[in-house]
Amino acid sequence: MVKEDAKRDLSFLPINNKEPKFLTNVEIEKYNKNGFIAPFKAFDENEAISIKEKVDNLFLKLKSYNDDRDSYSINCYQHKSKTIWDIVSSEKILNYVEDLVGTNIICWASHFFNKLPNDNRSVPYHQDASYWLMSPARTATVWLAVDDTNEENAPMEFLPGSHTVGPLPWKITNEKNPVLNQEILGKENFGEPYLNILKAGHFSLHADMIAHGSLPNNSNHRRCGLTIRYCNPESTFPMHQLYAERAILCRGQKPGGLWKNCMTEKPKDDDLSIQEPNPIVDLPNKSKFH
Repeated sequence: MVKEDAKRDLSFLPINNKEPKFLTNVEIEKYNKNGFIAPFKAFDENEAISIKEKVDNLFLKLKSYNDDRDSYSINCYQHKSKTIWDIVSSEKILNYVEDLVGTNIICWASHFFNKLPNDNRSVPYHQDASYWLMSPARTATVWLAVDDTNEENAPMEFLPGSHTVGPLPWKITNEKNPVLNQEILGKENFGEPYLNILKAGHFSLHADMIAHGSLPNNSNHRRCGLTIRYCNPESTFPMHQLYAERAILCRGQKPGGLWKNCMTEKPKDDDLSIQEPNPIVDLPNKSKFH
């Protein structure tokens, strides 16, 4: 099964930045070749501990609402949460992102993949852009480790080079209770996966067409990571207004056009009171702008 959508351009465009400021030319070459680069240190040990404490408080707040949300439900709250806004707007992350997307940067989505100890839920191998109502595929994703990740607690796995072949065929996974439901076919064609092992406060960068996933966490240690979706508002465009309304301006000039409603003022607290619609499954009209 291949997701048909003639309106979307899901091709990978190599980064053509000959004078990067923080990445090296070799790292950009690796990003273009493999579809990801890692690791990068954003926060020192004390800063990482502080972030972990703030993230723990977010999940405690989420739990206090006593609804059906779980450890994967803090999804796309960057425009409502002071804590998330501060993380995704950190200069220590944006400096590297700028070398990939340019000087104008918006964050249009963020999601905690919070695998609790002995969490039996997997993330089947998938391509991010296959899910999104965005075109063309020009998003760079940061995966920030909140906890240390290692071989025991289900690190994210990349299939190097899989971003260069366009949309891969996929099926609805047969796995029980998966975090995401798409599963690509033919992952064995890309060789051994790269295990994205990171210390807390470190991050990786990956292209939106790289195939990746993760196994259940069979360890006694949590593995929490924050995915942050960045793009240049002049390079890719939303196909639904919700993407623009939840986007926040991180660096550069406020955009016009389809991104004109992006947020520029940081929220005063962490508002998790209302479950944010999932841009994949909760949109009643999949191509809608007022």
